[in-house]
Parts: sequence; structure tokens; C-alpha cells
Amino acid sequence: MLQYFDLDFRLRNNNINNIRITLNNAVDFFVVAANAKLLQVRDISLGGYPGKEFEFQPLSPTEPIGVGQVFLVETRVYGLVATTPEPENAQKFLDSFRLF
Repeated sequence: MLQYFDLDFRLRNNNINNIRITLNNAVDFFVVAANAKLLQVRDISLGGYPGKEFEFQPLSPTEPIGVGQVFLVETRVYGLVATTPEPENAQKFLDSFRLF
């Protein structure tokens, strides 16, 4: 899944705490939407823009572990989420995302 949403404000002076809070909230949004438990989160970037990569375990025991990424680009938050029993396919999907 690829989704984005726009913030109705610009983070002032690229305040690192506000960026961190915004990205953590985006991770929480995707994990809650997947009805899952957050397993791990790490900082990443894409094209110089800050992001987070995260793994989550759906609460349904039959669902595979999922992986996602969120990026803050100006006032837009992009989110990618993949769940598949083949982790290499999830990583290929995430790696295919580009900013133009």
C-alpha cells in the first residue's frame, strides 16, 4: 500500500523534535490501521528527507509480519506498507519508491 497525506502546516525551522513527532505519529497511524503491534522502528532518509522504517506484527496470528516506511517531504507525509510471507518481496516494493 502507498498512501500520502498533506499537513496543513509547515514545520517551523525544520525543528527536529517536531519532525520526529510527526514521523512517529505517522508510524502509529499505520500500525493502528493494520490492527497490529509495533516491533521495531529505525531512522532512514530518502533524497535527503527524513523518514522511519518500521516492522509490525498484525494481531491476527495468521498474518505475516509487515514492514513500512514513512517520509516527510515538505508538508506531505508518504507512507508505504507491505505485508507478505516473502520478506524479499516487501523489501523490493519499499525500495521501488522514488521522489521526483
